[in-house]
Amino acid sequence: MAFVKAIVTAYLRQGKDPAQALGEAQIAPEQVNNADARITAWQMETLSGTAMQELDDEALGWFSRRLPWGSYGMLARASISAPTLHLALTRWCRHHGLIAPDIALELSVAGNVATIAIKEHSDRPAPNAKPTQLPASQYARVLPSLRPAQHPRPGLLVSRLTYCAFSGAVSL
Repeated sequence: MAFVKAIVTAYLRQGKDPAQALGEAQIAPEQVNNADARITAWQMETLSGTAMQELDDEALGWFSRRLPWGSYGMLARASISAPTLHLALTRWCRHHGLIAPDIALELSVAGNVATIAIKEHSDRPAPNAKPTQLPASQYARVLPSLRPAQHPRPGLLVSRLTYCAFSGAVSL
């Protein structure tokens, strides 16, 4: 429920009511503060998608400036024409810095494993987050041909998202 609570906080920060988005996602408002409550992937997808459009911020308040609806689509279109996955991820990381200077995405490749390191540039803490938490879900959702792998311990200012290619046809 931590992400649900963060999304509700983003609504409140903008002076907006999250009730409609919670209703569309079939999440009872009284469950938002219940740490033991659980939601389905569909509910999270519905809530975050609705919130991103209603708040016109695809980062949902995580950065010092909002990412207007379509920002990540623009990044996807800039990357999709790349002839290799390596070039697509390189473009994504470079261009992401143009729209969200609070963080830097750094790509490294070892064999068939690509790792994206996230480095914070802003002293502004993420809303309702511990210092080691970053909005990893934002990056996981835009790389559908890759699957997340566990990283043993994220650092204080650097968290790593590691993706392993699961298709031999994927070129890194």
